[in-house]
Amino acid sequence: MFQRTLLFFALCWATQTAHAQQAFGKLVAGIQMGFDVNQFTDGIKPRFIPAVQIEVPVGRFSFGVGFGNEVYRPYEYYTWTGEIIERIEDEKPVPYYISNLHEFRPAYWTVPVKINYRFHRCYCVFLHAGMSFDFFDDRPKDRITFEGAQLREAPDGGPARTIVQKIDKEL
Repeated sequence: MFQRTLLFFALCWATQTAHAQQAFGKLVAGIQMGFDVNQFTDGIKPRFIPAVQIEVPVGRFSFGVGFGNEVYRPYEYYTWTGEIIERIEDEKPVPYYISNLHEFRPAYWTVPVKINYRFHRCYCVFLHAGMSFDFFDDRPKDRITFEGAQLREAPDGGPARTIVQKIDKEL
């Protein structure tokens, strides 16, 4: 335990006295990975959001912007076709609403923007501020996965809370 503590303090001292390489490029481009924290609160395993990031160092500041695509898991919902059939159950007529099951995969374009300020002489300690702007993408149209379902109540036509776990979409 003593050796680990000594090693920790030695590394802390070395980083305070070390001088890292200063920013030398005019433009830095790379891949950034993010994920949606909101999906953790819903109990869903979040998907990674790949983005292309471009960063420009200007003195101690660094400005960056990216462009990425975020695709969520499919949501299922029913739409009523307008047809009603009646069946006799317990000697009473019961209406069944003929409906179609749809699947929809919401997608967003995300634009992460960031600014960094390097305030230590080693150029390795910096203050970071960033924000992501999401724009809804209606490109992935919904598709009918089942036709002719017979439901006891007319569906409202909106996405249900049922989430399909299987994902076949390639990014």
